[in-house]
Amino acid sequence: MTTAMIGTAGIGSAISRRLAAGGETLRLSSADNGSARTRAAQVGLAAVVAAGHRDAVQGVDAAILALSDITERLGTSHWHGPE
Repeated sequence: MTTAMIGTAGIGSAISRRLAAGGETLRLSSADNGSARTRAAQVGLAAVVAAGHRDAVQGVDAAILALSDITERLGTSHWHGPE
């Protein structure tokens, strides 16, 4: 199974390490490509750095958005989740 991880800091880092330890193949993408490269090096052979977010999700079985500032990026007027 191959998973795209969009966001490689904090929670994305922790999830990536656990998925790789379980044998998952990962395609990493981040707004900071350097962060994605660093994370891939830490994870090992199970992870590759995608050229961008769209590239990361091509042909994967699952995608995880690990973006801590998602409401800031979208603006609170777009958030329809729990208050």
